[in-house]
Amino acid sequence: QTARRQVKMQNLNKPLLDDLAKELWTEEVLPRAKDAVVFLDNPMAEALHWHGGAPRLFEAGALAVREFCFFERGSASEPKALFLVSSPVAERTLSTLSSLVRASVFTSCCVITSCPPAAQRLARYGSAEGPGGPQAFLDAEEQLLDWMGNPNLTAEVMYVPLSVVNITSKFFVMPQFCHVFPPLQEHFNTNQGPPLLEFGALPREMQIDLKSLIGNLNSLFEVLRVREETFSLGPLSRLVGEELARLSKGHRKGAESRVSLVLVDRTLDMAGPLTSSCESLLDRLVRVLPTWPGHNLDVCVDMRCLCSSPSVEEDVPSAAAVYPGCLAHEDSRLAMHHLVSTKHKECLMELNRLLVDVALKQGVRLDVSGRLTPELLKKRVLQLRRDGGDAALWLGLVQQVLGVTQAMLSPSYARLEELLSTEKVLVQNAAVSGDAASRSLVQLLRSRKTTGLRLEDILVLLTLLYSLLGDRTLGGAAERRTLKAEIVAAIYQAASENELPAFLQNLASSNEKGLDENEVIQAVDQMLSTLRSLGLAKDQLKKYRAILEDGDPMQPAVYKPLLKQLLQDIFDPDAKELPHLDHHSGGLGDMLKTGFGFFKSTTKPLPKDNPTLIVFIIGGVTASEVKLVADFVSSRKLSKQVIVGSTSLARPSEQLGLLFKRDLAHTSDLLERL
Repeated sequence: QTARRQVKMQNLNKPLLDDLAKELWTEEVLPRAKDAVVFLDNPMAEALHWHGGAPRLFEAGALAVREFCFFERGSASEPKALFLVSSPVAERTLSTLSSLVRASVFTSCCVITSCPPAAQRLARYGSAEGPGGPQAFLDAEEQLLDWMGNPNLTAEVMYVPLSVVNITSKFFVMPQFCHVFPPLQEHFNTNQGPPLLEFGALPREMQIDLKSLIGNLNSLFEVLRVREETFSLGPLSRLVGEELARLSKGHRKGAESRVSLVLVDRTLDMAGPLTSSCESLLDRLVRVLPTWPGHNLDVCVDMRCLCSSPSVEEDVPSAAAVYPGCLAHEDSRLAMHHLVSTKHKECLMELNRLLVDVALKQGVRLDVSGRLTPELLKKRVLQLRRDGGDAALWLGLVQQVLGVTQAMLSPSYARLEELLSTEKVLVQNAAVSGDAASRSLVQLLRSRKTTGLRLEDILVLLTLLYSLLGDRTLGGAAERRTLKAEIVAAIYQAASENELPAFLQNLASSNEKGLDENEVIQAVDQMLSTLRSLGLAKDQLKKYRAILEDGDPMQPAVYKPLLKQLLQDIFDPDAKELPHLDHHSGGLGDMLKTGFGFFKSTTKPLPKDNPTLIVFIIGGVTASEVKLVADFVSSRKLSKQVIVGSTSLARPSEQLGLLFKRDLAHTSDLLERL
């Protein structure tokens, strides 16, 4: 019994999601990759990238790894195929699958999708209800056999929840759902009163995405054998929470432990992902370094300085660039923890310590004299490469440290500090007067050439103000008209310089003759309407309506992150209930227990009741917010695990695209309905 108790305590102390995704790949994917050519779409390639990459497939016996697209095919020497897709096996995915199989001579095909049965039913038959999940997979298997040309061959279609990426042991992202974003009130309710989001009123593609997200979350809890108590804050989170609680009844009996899940809408606090105040170094890296093509999380690290001979200058032409390095390395998870959760100077010191330790293991004694700077850290990386040989190239830590030095030495890194200074002044002006904020924004738009600000930077500042202050951001009607005219003029100027933000680039591509004035004005009107709705997003809350503490002549206005306010309430030792959070019971029995208490005084469950709390933000989260949670847990000396999860790692430019929904194909249906 003592040994059993010790094992149980070890399991409680172990991070809940640690190694879960890796185990799913090991048990479900790798055995099927043996002697197969593997085709992956972008989300599955990204998930694999964070869990060992293509080498894991080759080590398992895969013959080749290719992109899942119309233009690929299997050769005559490749009779077995494994397809890893994130979408339902329907419509476009089914069409691509048909093209690939018909152009090949496969005798065995296996399709693994991370889209669960309910979403599969909805995509194929138009309804998520009923027992048609297995039938949808069986129908797809029959189609595969038909394309292979022989019903006696082997075809298998199955669901495995491969969407989770563990960035650290207490921070996970589901990049497959990076485009899922809470709709604002104007998108789903035009009546007066509290907004009510109904699943059936959403566009079909968003319904499929949500069914898939809900199914993946439910599957994770089922695999972990835990029973979740679900809470929510925000309309979309409430919808997800209700469905998740309904599904959880299926695995509650076999649960071995409990976990609290708090779902939060990103639109309730957009200041977090839009501010230039990056407390986590990882946030600065993802804003400065280029993103890996087709990925949401990782960045490209320029490896030329490590691969060139000493006689070759570092500024060789870009055509000579080598395959980029990255941050995702299973052999250097401690460094990733420091990138997320420690202060900038402390992070540099920890990375330097890890680098010195690795160098000693390679038989290299680094020169550790001098004050630690990005330049000096890069010099030590180059010394390790020079004295440690080619082996240094493959060290994950080397690529991570090199990425940090490249970001910190980039001019874009210094721009973040300039943007932060501008942001602070603008927020203080807005807190005093909307008219002053509007005049400041107009001045920034007119002086973009001299200040070096891009149109996107100013739109980020405008959106941040609306999230902080609501509709009082811009003062009177005259100031609004002036600002609108300046935004229209700035769009024309940015288009002429090829500097339009991504979410506005369709304005230039839709007309070969140039921008259409009516389209530009409509786009700006829609943008300002969306911002007004963003400013009203918190009005339906019972609490957390204010995320900016107004200042006075002696004290500046201070941003109060919603996430921090929420954690303070959850772990308030005196709190007996949290009426501002919606609790989603798992069935009639739970409702009776909490509602009637069997005629006894029974309180509703609280998020702090369970040993593990997962805060899942729908719409994106920053590494700085993850650090905020870690600092909160540390400062309170909490014994509970607090894990942060989200649909994406938030960047300002992508948050604008998700909010305004201009350049995203999957939201076109929503725009047509507005």
